[in-house]
Amino acid sequence: MPLPVRDGFSGMMAVRVLAFLDDAGYPLAPPLLSLQPAGESALVCAEGLSAGLLEPLAAGDPVAASLLTLDVVSFQAKGRWLGRRRLLGAPVGAMSVMAVYAGGPPIPGRQVA
Repeated sequence: MPLPVRDGFSGMMAVRVLAFLDDAGYPLAPPLLSLQPAGESALVCAEGLSAGLLEPLAAGDPVAASLLTLDVVSFQAKGRWLGRRRLLGAPVGAMSVMAVYAGGPPIPGRQVA
């Protein structure tokens, strides 16, 4: 992910959601405010209150993480769910990032990574 995308996902004043399809094919987009970059090609989150909503996800499922800020900055990162595990006793989930798209000006909808 480019540095501006990582900075966007690292910011405190932003809404982050993880979108995916459930077993019946319906889209779900639970908020994951803890979603943070983990290097150049992954995002991780502490599941917390959204843990129950992420149960349908299996390793390898396609997912998209969306970021909306109070500025005119928004991104969508598409990739695959890597799965869940416990880290220091807390449930943690991760996704690999394969592509990133800009959601706002100056290049809305264009792939940036």
